[in-house]
Amino acid sequence: MIFPPILHQRKDIHMAQKNVTRDMTQGSPLKLILTFSLPLLGGFLFQQLYSFMDTMVVGGVLGTEALAAVGDTGSLNFLINGFCMGICSGFAIPIAQAFGAKDETEMRRYVMHSVYLCAVISVLMGLLTGFFAPQLLQLSQSFRVPSWENLTDM
Repeated sequence: MIFPPILHQRKDIHMAQKNVTRDMTQGSPLKLILTFSLPLLGGFLFQQLYSFMDTMVVGGVLGTEALAAVGDTGSLNFLINGFCMGICSGFAIPIAQAFGAKDETEMRRYVMHSVYLCAVISVLMGLLTGFFAPQLLQLSQSFRVPSWENLTDM
């Protein structure tokens, strides 16, 4: 088996990292779109497979009531995840602008700020939805939410 040569110099490592970046403005548009979208399509397919297997396990093992509860909370889960993803995706705009301007220092600064802000937003949303889950489920009016006392007795 032939292994790639070991990169001994920092210059070689930097050059290897630079070659990973693909300029999406150069080349055949169809090829670029397909190259960009095929991994996304694969991710969506695996997400659907996960959802299908989740339905099989919950419906087959826990019963129809549990499956109905999972289905009822799916839209609320989608709303909360979509909100977080939308806010965090908004950080891509200044990052893309700095990337297009070839200002690597500014781009790195935007990336780190977005990582920090995404972490804070994720923790806040996790705490808010954790504490207010019964109220959010009651607002959806899809089924009766058990009280906290009943949940702790289970």
